[in-house]
Amino acid sequence: MLELVLALVVTRTRKARPQVAAFTDRHGNESLLVGSIYDGDHNLRTVSKSEDEMKGSCACGGVGYEIDSIDMPISHCHCSTCRKTHAAAYVSTTAGVLREHFKWTQGLDALRAFESSPGKIRHFCSRCVPPLAAERNGSAAMIVGVATLDEEPGYRPEYHIWTEQDVAWLDGEDLPKYSRWQHDR
Repeated sequence: MLELVLALVVTRTRKARPQVAAFTDRHGNESLLVGSIYDGDHNLRTVSKSEDEMKGSCACGGVGYEIDSIDMPISHCHCSTCRKTHAAAYVSTTAGVLREHFKWTQGLDALRAFESSPGKIRHFCSRCVPPLAAERNGSAAMIVGVATLDEEPGYRPEYHIWTEQDVAWLDGEDLPKYSRWQHDR
């Protein structure tokens, strides 16, 4: 299981794509990386990035944002805070996007935020209420709800996190799947 904690230092020049970041694993070990992530098992691997701008929005279209890259792998989060915030068994997809690659483009008057856990702020539309992005105080990256992107990001989730907080009564992996409504409805 990958466990990443992004520390405070990230730099980037305007024309250069490489980033230097300090990552701390679950044991408190720090590593400086360029264009890679540290997965806690002492493995380095390159992070996928998109060069194209991608737009995202809430369900009513009132709040919008734009990103110009996905800087950290897409994952499924199973923590109890995400489960309750999203009213789902797990958050379908989240990805880290460096703050310099993220901007709100519309609906700032409808944008609201709350602190869901100490130091973590979640941003949502006050009209239709889907969580769009989150951030931790001092973190160099935003956490974007990839399901709120208006287009295909070109990447797939790479892992699940916080599975120790799964609840058995929401496990649905072995249930029948239907492309639309179930046939007897």
